[in-house]
Amino acid sequence: MNEGVYGPFSHKLLGKSIAVPSVHKHALCAEEGVFPSSLWGPTLDQLDQVVERCLLPELSVGDWLCFSNMGVCGLEEFSCLSNTPQLPVYYTVSTCDWYEMQEAGVTLDSAMKNFSLVEYSA
Repeated sequence: MNEGVYGPFSHKLLGKSIAVPSVHKHALCAEEGVFPSSLWGPTLDQLDQVVERCLLPELSVGDWLCFSNMGVCGLEEFSCLSNTPQLPVYYTVSTCDWYEMQEAGVTLDSAMKNFSLVEYSA
């Protein structure tokens, strides 16, 4: 994966488990088999194992692994350690990625109140 325990999955190094992601494939196949798998970050470091064991279909470039309750740099842990009220979360995604997610069947979560599309130019 392009992210690992030295980034968004850092709470794995603190002994917390990471839930198996849901899979959103670019090309869907109803009768696709699953395989014993493990998920690794990009560093080639032996500690950069994000998920030790799971069952996943064969994946291709462009397929998505969606992890629940991830992102915002451990906002949940931050708010538990301080006496400040929970900070607002703003979701941003490029228009191109949003349309790709829609084609893959990802729906807008009702909890994502502060959502915006961003048009990036090269």
